[in-house]
Amino acid sequence: MKEQEYKFITDEETFSIAERLLISRKCEMSERIHINYYYDTDLGSLFHNNITLRIRQTEESLLLQLKRRIALDNGLFTSEEEAFKIDSLKSEIISLPNNEFIKDDDSYKLQGSLTTWRRIYTITDGIKAVFDSNYYLGIFDREIELELSGGKSDEAERIICMLRLNKAMSSKLGKYERFFTRKENI
Repeated sequence: MKEQEYKFITDEETFSIAERLLISRKCEMSERIHINYYYDTDLGSLFHNNITLRIRQTEESLLLQLKRRIALDNGLFTSEEEAFKIDSLKSEIISLPNNEFIKDDDSYKLQGSLTTWRRIYTITDGIKAVFDSNYYLGIFDREIELELSGGKSDEAERIICMLRLNKAMSSKLGKYERFFTRKENI
């Protein structure tokens, strides 16, 4: 599955103002908590190749997810993602079903976890604003993502302005990249 999204790391004030704007527009909202358990080799071979391997835990399920960034163009992340429902959390992942991204035979060890409190606002049929509060390795950050479907980048640009976000806030790093960078610096 192809995924496109803009990502913005924000301070508390910007995060709150943007969310209040969507609440005032009466956008449909859902919320959930999920935990990402990240896997990689000890040397970070996936991280260094823009690949994320994780198990995502929600109230409903455990999903083994493999995500590979294809492009980062003017703040727009484009990724390919695969997901498989699994029964239990693993300390190590040795093989991946129908894997197209990883061609070697490494085993991938649990590197740690990141917990997200997520609120999702449906703005239009093809655009959702995602407000994430993330906790990992002694760090807390706030991220606003605009998830796009159907090539709605022009409309997304208008929403970015409406939410008072700007390209200076645009993140060059996804959650796993921030997690792994922090892990390397502990």
